Amino acid sequence: DVLMHGNAYVFISRDKDGQIKELIPLTSTLTHPVMHKGKLYYVTNYEGENIRLHSDEVAHIKGMSRDGITGMSPIQAMRMQLESNAEATKYNRDMIKKDGVPRGVLTVDASLKKEAKEALRDSWESANKGHSVAIADNGIKYQQMGLAQEDMQWLESQKYNVQRIASIFKVPLHKINDLENATYTNIEHQSLDYVKNTLQPWITQMEFEF
Repeated sequence: DVLMHGNAYVFISRDKDGQIKELIPLTSTLTHPVMHKGKLYYVTNYEGENIRLHSDEVAHIKGMSRDGITGMSPIQAMRMQLESNAEATKYNRDMIKKDGVPRGVLTVDASLKKEAKEALRDSWESANKGHSVAIADNGIKYQQMGLAQEDMQWLESQKYNVQRIASIFKVPLHKINDLENATYTNIEHQSLDYVKNTLQPWITQMEFEF
């Protein structure tokens, strides 16, 4: 629930003496924390009824939080980061639509007429779309603006997407069968790192909450 929705809620059921009888998971999508007159309550649907629970009746495990009350899932946190990079994403998408050709200018030592400029532009665009070989003569020089074409490799970008998904949840790459850079030695290290940096923070948070 925490990884998918950012919050996990557990109803602490007690007997008449106040002793804990059961720990009952609540549906995270139907449970919401509410601040009312400075006190924290939880509104949820339990056994078909809408009820309100005090904060000491609910164990709340949450992900990254901006207000300390409601958590975000790793996916939500990553989405916020990606949305903040919207301009960079748009730039990359436009580059792919242009066959990965970066922006650039052709400089000429002499002055060209409009017809010559248009002919040169058409020839250069055709060459960069893979139709022919570009030939620059009469002192024509190409000056690139922006990223190099070789920096945008489709296969690398696809592999990066897989790695990004794993990184969202802090999952070592060998656990998703990406063994390109794996050895027996570093897999053992990564397994220890997985326990320390992926599992232990959640386990510690659960321990403190209970």
